[in-house]
Amino acid sequence: MSIRTFAVRLEGVRRASMPTQAKGAAMKHLVLLYDNPSANMPPAKRQALLQAYGDFTESVRASGHFVSGDPVIPVPDQTRTVNAEGVRNGPAFAIPEALVGVYVLDCTSIDEAAKLAAKIPAAKTGNVQVVPIMEM
Repeated sequence: MSIRTFAVRLEGVRRASMPTQAKGAAMKHLVLLYDNPSANMPPAKRQALLQAYGDFTESVRASGHFVSGDPVIPVPDQTRTVNAEGVRNGPAFAIPEALVGVYVLDCTSIDEAAKLAAKIPAAKTGNVQVVPIMEM
């Protein structure tokens, strides 16, 4: 048995476009934190790092920008890559840094979100990526 696919054109249906934002209106931004996993970090340094993340989180809560934020489990066995070739264990590609956490911030612009993200500890020792979220 063969399966055929058919292209269907819907009249009057537009492609999704980039979200528009009213000037001064808040929009959610996903902040991805990449850093070297800290499994072998000395306890005092780990405590200082956790305190720095706690301080950042409290500052964005107090300013009203915080929506959510969590660390991710930094174990390669907890990652799955899914693509046309199937599912495999581990990340999609090897990088010296790993995804260590995420924040969602409510900001009036990506520039405001980037300024806040620059204060995250991972921005000083790794990389932080900020992307606007299209709400559906």
